[in-house]
Amino acid sequence: MSGALLAPFLLVLVIGLARFMIASLKRAKDATGELAARQRRLRTIGVFVLLAGLVAAVLIYTNAPPPEDDLLNAVALGNSKATEYELERIGGLGNVYSAEFTHWLESLWHGRRLAFTVATLSLGGWLVCFVLAHPLVVNSPPIKRNDGPSG
Repeated sequence: MSGALLAPFLLVLVIGLARFMIASLKRAKDATGELAARQRRLRTIGVFVLLAGLVAAVLIYTNAPPPEDDLLNAVALGNSKATEYELERIGGLGNVYSAEFTHWLESLWHGRRLAFTVATLSLGGWLVCFVLAHPLVVNSPPIKRNDGPSG
């Protein structure tokens, strides 16, 4: 998907999520008490984290330079078959996998991939706030116990 098509799509996604979050916040205002206030606060923080992260991701994506040719980049960084063979000979197959994982992890923090990383992290932050705001404990009626003699 090109940048010209992705930016409006992400904008529509951000607007839809914002409308959902605002409706959720309005529903939360009906509840009372300290727990409800904490839930509203967490939801509000989550909304701001999500919106700020998605806006930042769109800005990063639209301003990032186009990706370079991966083949030239790989040869320049020394990721050739000879380098992989040397890594495997010295440290075993685990060393090769570790080098590939490190290269992949480093690639997440540059260019357009950074935009997807920021969007994913902001979505994760929103999800954490949402889960913390909605505890999974269900309020059930207390169980009646007969501690006295049965009779």
